[in-house]
Amino acid sequence: MTRKTILPGPRTFVAYLYHIRAYILVIAALWIFSSLIGATMALAMPEESQQFVEVISNQMKPLLSASQFDLMIGIFLNNTRASLLAMALGLGLGLLPLLIIFVNGLAMGLVIALSTMTAGPLFIAAALIPHGIIEVPVVAISAAIGLRFGHCVLMAILRQAVDLKKELIEGVSVFVVWLVPLLFVAAFVESYVTLALVYFLMG
Repeated sequence: MTRKTILPGPRTFVAYLYHIRAYILVIAALWIFSSLIGATMALAMPEESQQFVEVISNQMKPLLSASQFDLMIGIFLNNTRASLLAMALGLGLGLLPLLIIFVNGLAMGLVIALSTMTAGPLFIAAALIPHGIIEVPVVAISAAIGLRFGHCVLMAILRQAVDLKKELIEGVSVFVVWLVPLLFVAAFVESYVTLALVYFLMG
């Protein structure tokens, strides 16, 4: 990929994703695996899983009582903070991004399984797909960047050839120029489109 530009255009963005494709695949596999564990736990231990979901719901209550605009800003800030942490904490040898993705996947599997049993698959699809097709890949890519950072730090410790400064510049520039705006779009969709679909299905 071209490494001279600081502000990555579309081709540079796609080239960067190809550059970290192995890390994206690892993150995606971990997310799917942890989601399946969460869904299995929901089926095997519905009462305990429901208590876990209620804890998550209680944390979201201040956002749910806000206006749609404030909800959008709150969702955007929360998701941006989580994605930034998943990327930045990768400098600790990439372990924390893996933990963040595992916990997120576990929670998502629990919520989807429990909600499907109570509200049905159509309701869950309307509540998750419109914004999830943007939000989930962005969080996964952020974690993949963090995993790449951790690998590069490990390579530097082992005195292998790696330009850690360039890797950091590339990853951070992709995050700021592409991933943060995509998170804003996801927050807008979740606050306006997803809520409208949910209210429609609820009658």
